[in-house]
Amino acid sequence: MKRILVVGDHKEIRNLLSKYFLLNGYEVDTVEDGETAMKKVKEKGYDLVVTDYMMPKMDGIELIRRLKGYDPSLSILIISGSGVGEPFFREAGADAFLAKPLDLSSMKILVEEILNSKK
Repeated sequence: MKRILVVGDHKEIRNLLSKYFLLNGYEVDTVEDGETAMKKVKEKGYDLVVTDYMMPKMDGIELIRRLKGYDPSLSILIISGSGVGEPFFREAGADAFLAKPLDLSSMKILVEEILNSKK
């Protein structure tokens, strides 16, 4: 079973994504910040990290850089409502980008593409 880590400071969004991924057959953990995400990835390992861009302490870009420094093969999907475009996130190391508000059907397709490309 594929494992996904959801990182974001908004509990409601973490819970929504967790339920959504669980319903789609994934094992899911959630954390509220980048520092905790780094610990979880080192402890458990994941197939995909889904992270928000704007978070306190460590933003999504810094998290991407740290995660890729730790494991360059780790897949990362970043979510943002900031208006910053996809090239910015890809340059930082993200494998994919989704704009808020989230379209769950688009996210499902994107997540499947990311995870299937890593077989």
